[in-house]
Amino acid sequence: SFSFPLLQLSRALLPITIVHVVVLCIQFGYILPHGLPDHAASYRLTGLMSHRNLAAQVSILLIPFTFYNLVSFRKKIWKLLQFLLIITLFALIFFSYSRAVWLASVAAVFVFIILVLTRYRFWFRKLKIKRLWIIASSVVATATIIVLLAFFSTSTVKDQFNSLKNPTYGSASERFELWEISMEEILANPVGGAGGGNWKIMAMRHDVSTVRKNATAGTQVFFQRPHNDYLWKWYEAGLAAFLAFVLIFIFAIDKAGENYFRQQSGSKALGMLLIVALVLIYIILSFFSFPDERPMLKILLTLILALAVLISPSRRKLPPFSLFLMLALQVMIIPVAYLRLSSSAHNHKMQIARLKGELSTVISEGRKAENLVTTLDDVATPFSWYTGEALYFKGELKKAEQDYLRAYSANPYHIHVLNNLGVVYLQTEKLFLAEKYFVQALRISPGFDQCRINYAICLKRLNKLKESIDQLRRISSEELLENSEKIARQLLPAYTWKTAENTDNPELKKTILRIERNKKWMQKIFEKSRKNNISYDEQLLLDATYILQQNENDKKVE
Repeated sequence: SFSFPLLQLSRALLPITIVHVVVLCIQFGYILPHGLPDHAASYRLTGLMSHRNLAAQVSILLIPFTFYNLVSFRKKIWKLLQFLLIITLFALIFFSYSRAVWLASVAAVFVFIILVLTRYRFWFRKLKIKRLWIIASSVVATATIIVLLAFFSTSTVKDQFNSLKNPTYGSASERFELWEISMEEILANPVGGAGGGNWKIMAMRHDVSTVRKNATAGTQVFFQRPHNDYLWKWYEAGLAAFLAFVLIFIFAIDKAGENYFRQQSGSKALGMLLIVALVLIYIILSFFSFPDERPMLKILLTLILALAVLISPSRRKLPPFSLFLMLALQVMIIPVAYLRLSSSAHNHKMQIARLKGELSTVISEGRKAENLVTTLDDVATPFSWYTGEALYFKGELKKAEQDYLRAYSANPYHIHVLNNLGVVYLQTEKLFLAEKYFVQALRISPGFDQCRINYAICLKRLNKLKESIDQLRRISSEELLENSEKIARQLLPAYTWKTAENTDNPELKKTILRIERNKKWMQKIFEKSRKNNISYDEQLLLDATYILQQNENDKKVE
């Protein structure tokens, strides 16, 4: 009957499950003509969600509700539909290649079986036990066949399975690095938290993989979270919040387990088993991902936790003041939520204007996006950095400097804030300040080549030519070739002049000084030095010597 809350919720989630599965199947159908999904193609399996991993996590949480529908429906057509939904969800979860979801699935099934065995006499007394076992066995057997077929038909599945043994494969190594960073910071301040939203700022000052170069997309990736909700809570909110977060799950498991062993109704006992499985799945997902940031998963968690305490033989009424407390908290959240929503809307408009090159709109919308509760966008970039960039392109360097300084105050570890601030000081001839910010950026991210080029220019203007040349040698060949015109204009004349000064041969010196008067010539020599993997001054001397030899040969011929 509908007096059982899990049954009500399972029925309510059924339409969402159906639409989610249908969309996933359509997406899978687009991939299938090219073969079974590989790792790249699997990112198209998003269902109703925005990302593959989120779709897989929602899918695994929908399976227990669908399984309860399968057992509780009386008509065969509905049972068949639930069976097909479960098998499809399992198959699509498998092809999502989400290892966290795989581990959560295996753990949930294992615990489910253990808990059933602990009350095997109770289950064997139930009249419908045979049917339940037949249903469960059919689901497991079908899912196993799908897994085996996929395992032997695509190398991606084998790679993902092997990665469970080798944590350094794929994104797992990055997550271990992020966890290590988080633990270092937590141990430095284990009791008090750093404040909400500060993990992504802290992470930027560590040169691990928090800033890496994506070779295919050519973009930098800044991690916004440690991919572990427990560490995230502990770092930002402190030890008390971490313990409270953990205790929520412990309490839910304890309450659901207690209710399971006290239930004499088969349907309700099965419901409590599924709730235990759901809480366990969420615990594992929280360890390897960040479901706490995802609204759909937070809604499901709230419902699951409510079910864990609601389906109880001895429910106690909440104290009268608890309702008032909950309402008061909701009222307090409203202004903060409004400011966050307003900031998000203005940020969206600002980003569109930035793509279109509408500098005035970027400035006005950026100003509106920044408020009392929000100073950074979703990737930890201060809104004042965007307005400073727009002011810089408009030629208003003084105002750009002020906005960049506000951006620095909001996020002192953002390498683009540091680099742009250095560039402004470079252009206004405040060279020692420029050097300070370039050094800070390179200390955080030694691979930030664009900043290193700017630093080399700054050192040249400070008459530190040797240090400037040393910086240039540390830049990747691709970046140097891409910026060869800028380097030829701002750095190579000084390098060429210095090489001429250090040359004892008068004729060779004259030849080098001839080259110094021609920027395109210097640029060609510079590009040649990168291809030959030698320094610019060495290549310059080689080319100048070759020119001298050619001139002497021409004179002999005459």
